[in-house]
Amino acid sequence: MECRIKGKFRTQGIKSTNPIALCDVVDFELDETSDAITGSIHNNYDRKNYIVRKSVNLSKQTHIIASNIDIVFLLITINNPPTTSSFIDRFLVTAEAYGIKSVFIFNKL
Repeated sequence: MECRIKGKFRTQGIKSTNPIALCDVVDFELDETSDAITGSIHNNYDRKNYIVRKSVNLSKQTHIIASNIDIVFLLITINNPPTTSSFIDRFLVTAEAYGIKSVFIFNKL
């Protein structure tokens, strides 16, 4: 089902490029005026945690990748292409900062 953000909620107090992210818990209402199943989001509950990255276009804003995360998996490739140790470090620091358990998966041995 496709949902849209409604009214002032769209930008109210938002400091990121996306007010709704993957795994957010929301309240929504179905729109029964069209044949397609659509809805409008009118409430977003507080996030337990989230992972962000710097916004590509606006350096002072962040882009929330996902929220309410219990565990993350990082697929590490040894060759073609190799996963850099600096990327692994950044990933671990971010996960630790937000209290998210991490699991490494190694591939291409």
